[in-house]
Amino acid sequence: MADPVLQALEDELQAAREEAALWRQRYAELELVAESRRDFDHALHAAQLERARGVKQLISAAHREHEQLGKELGAVDHDLVEVVRSLAGSLADIVDAALARDPLEIASGGKKRAPY
Repeated sequence: MADPVLQALEDELQAAREEAALWRQRYAELELVAESRRDFDHALHAAQLERARGVKQLISAAHREHEQLGKELGAVDHDLVEVVRSLAGSLADIVDAALARDPLEIASGGKKRAPY
């Protein structure tokens, strides 16, 4: 028959080995979680970087388009000013011609009348 003290020590040693195996398993699981987290963080960082690049490109394109629209609107503004000036000149010519005509001729629909 075995010594009870020795048997108790062997039982404790066996329990310690089982607990160590359990801790090794938990440690391996935690390493997998940590590795997954690192992979996730890396993928997230790469996605954020790609998104930032895309946003930068959109901002650059919007800036270029804004500048182009400014140039085009400036040209349109210039053209509109020229049209308004031309119309104003034509209207002034019409008014001048109307003021130069005889009021009786205007009243008669353009037929010249003999003076009274």
